[in-house]
Amino acid sequence: MGEPPSYAILSHTWETKEMLFRDMECKDPVFYDKHWHFWGTRKQLAHALADVTKIDIDVLQREWQMISFAPYSIATRMFWASRRETTRPEDIVYYLFGLFDVHLPPLYGEGGGKAFIRL
Repeated sequence: MGEPPSYAILSHTWETKEMLFRDMECKDPVFYDKHWHFWGTRKQLAHALADVTKIDIDVLQREWQMISFAPYSIATRMFWASRRETTRPEDIVYYLFGLFDVHLPPLYGEGGGKAFIRL
């Protein structure tokens, strides 16, 4: 059996695990497939991650301490979030917390509307 295409695991990891951008900005995030085979680091997979997430490649290739969204318009950041699918309505808002540098605790069960108001 051949190797799955690189986007297969990234799509799975990005869309079904409900990864927040904060998860990707930790010091050395790594990606594994469902069988715990190592796929690479955020920097190693930056091109594939950019293709799947539509987040600019330069953001994904920066050192974690240097990631700033200030240069990017609100519209750009909202576009990055627009393709996200989550199981809980509030999870999409919690994803935005990281993109807008908002530090609030997630309150699961509050619903998307209340979470968005807090944002």
